[in-house]
Amino acid sequence: SFSSEFSDTIQFSTLGTIPPEPDPPMLCEKGVKYLALSWTKRPIDETFTLQMNDESNYFRNKYTGSSSTYTVTDLYRNTEYKFRLSAHNQEGQSNYSQIATYRTLPDRPDPPAKPRIKGQIQATQCRIVWDPPRDNGGAEIQQYHLELDESKGFHVIYNGLDTEYLLEQLIPGHSYSLRLSCSSNGGHSDPSDITQIRTTAVAPASCHPPKISGKPKANSLHLRWAYPDYDGGSSIIDFEVQVTNPDSSSRIVYRGRDLDCTVAGLLPGRPYIFQVRAFNRAGGGPWSEYLDVLSGPGVPEAPRNFVAECQSSTSALMRWEEGVNNGAAITEYRLEWSRKENDSFMQLYCGTNCTFEAKGLTPVTHYFFRVQAVNAAGPGSYSMLASCVTPAAPPSIVTSVKVLAKSTSMTVTWKQPSNNGSPITGYYIDIGEKELIFVNQELNEYNIDEVLPDTIYKIRIRAVNTIGPGPFSSTVKCQTKSLPPDPPRLECIAVTCNSIKLKWNNGTVNHALSSASSSSSESTTANPRSVSYIIEMEGKDGNPATHFVLPRPEDLAASISGSKASNNYLLSHDHHSDQKISFINRYRLLLSRKLKSIELFESRTLTDQQWAIVIFVGFTLLAIFIAILANFIYSKYNNGSSISVDAFSSSSSSFSPGMKK
Repeated sequence: SFSSEFSDTIQFSTLGTIPPEPDPPMLCEKGVKYLALSWTKRPIDETFTLQMNDESNYFRNKYTGSSSTYTVTDLYRNTEYKFRLSAHNQEGQSNYSQIATYRTLPDRPDPPAKPRIKGQIQATQCRIVWDPPRDNGGAEIQQYHLELDESKGFHVIYNGLDTEYLLEQLIPGHSYSLRLSCSSNGGHSDPSDITQIRTTAVAPASCHPPKISGKPKANSLHLRWAYPDYDGGSSIIDFEVQVTNPDSSSRIVYRGRDLDCTVAGLLPGRPYIFQVRAFNRAGGGPWSEYLDVLSGPGVPEAPRNFVAECQSSTSALMRWEEGVNNGAAITEYRLEWSRKENDSFMQLYCGTNCTFEAKGLTPVTHYFFRVQAVNAAGPGSYSMLASCVTPAAPPSIVTSVKVLAKSTSMTVTWKQPSNNGSPITGYYIDIGEKELIFVNQELNEYNIDEVLPDTIYKIRIRAVNTIGPGPFSSTVKCQTKSLPPDPPRLECIAVTCNSIKLKWNNGTVNHALSSASSSSSESTTANPRSVSYIIEMEGKDGNPATHFVLPRPEDLAASISGSKASNNYLLSHDHHSDQKISFINRYRLLLSRKLKSIELFESRTLTDQQWAIVIFVGFTLLAIFIAILANFIYSKYNNGSSISVDAFSSSSSSFSPGMKK
């Protein structure tokens, strides 16, 4: 059989119903000021209305919408709130659900007040109290937490509800830090402000017995000690040392910060007992254990009968006797000296003898001496001062001897030596002859006449006083000069209106005294010397107006030939070169003398016109001299002992027509 197709679809709906009562809202999350709620959405439900019971105990709408969750905010901490829910659709609103009650969370409590000290802080304990926080966060405080810092960080020392705590087992004199916090259902509060406490210090513990440093002396000893093992919680500020004497009496011998001291005022060879204790701000600790010490031997007393006697002007003898040695043998004596009674002394002798001779002293000087004895305990006290004055002595050696020699005389100078306590009465000069020359004491310069020319003398001097003669000075060598030549005989051989011609003989060198030298002196033969001539012309006023320095013609020729011979001789014999005088050196000597003559002439005061005449005459004479010199050299002039001098008429007013020798 066959069936037909379906007809068109016709849609019909039944009448709707109101949603049934929904379930109460559920708590998803809660906080201090909010509650997060959720509920179940059914197919019949389209929208929801959430109501909350407010402070007036009336339910008021908090939410209307299709969402199935809602967070209620701006609530009070730790407070109960009531909620109910209704559903809506097109047919209407359902009944409200059962009431659901939820509570917000409490907040964290505020920090409590900082802890306080109750009563007095003791050395090892103190009582701590505190107040609850002003705001507990909406919940009761469940615990207080007390923390302590001993410079290693905070750590909890108490948890509980009490607001008072006894802090024990503290260290005396130590600083501590305290802080407090609390906790509730709302959480843990921040810590309070920090309270600083410091326990009181106690007296330090007993020190170890002192120790002796070094070897005990007769009247003193050196003690050392250390800090106590426990300072009582306060720095050690002082130490105190007590000594018990042999007669059982005791006394404090030291109070201070140092760890050592020197105890003086002891008797040699006696037993003593020493104790030490420490002090801090709380007071003194107990005395240490005993230290038994036997004092050492004493230093010797000063030597007795100390005497100083002068033996000579440079030596003195000291003598003394042994004093009391105070329990130890004397090992040495120390002798000291000084030139002033209150000046510092220097050691002169160290040994076991009871006598000593001091040498090398200064004559006529006051010396002071003292001596002390030394044993195993050390040096003793000094003796009384002994003094002596050394007698005078002959003068010291003469120094700075100088000799200025001439042809027939010598001038000797010297420096006055020390008289060594006695005035100098004179000097003896030794020039190598049999008899010494005596000079008065006021002089330190003496001229010796009648000595030989060209002779070497050895001169020495010594001073004399009332004690005796002093030593001779070091020898000084000097050589006297040669005698000057005899003056030549001057003659005028020609005269003109403005010139004159002069002539003179050669002159001789005086060697008469040189040939008669004594056996005690050394004579020397001088080499032939170049002779020059000086002509002086006198003016009308009687003063020398000018002078000329001229060499002898034959001497000039001999010098030239001698210079050539000496040059040839020097080429073959180098070792005799220092004994010859060359022509060049003689010519330099001639020029130097000419310059000296010009300098002497220029020192005179002349007018400008006179200066012009003098300069012209000088150049004219120089030209004449050069012409004569050339004539001597090339023409070998043999007999030329005359020379003409021209004087211009312009200078006749200043010079007389005559010439003086």
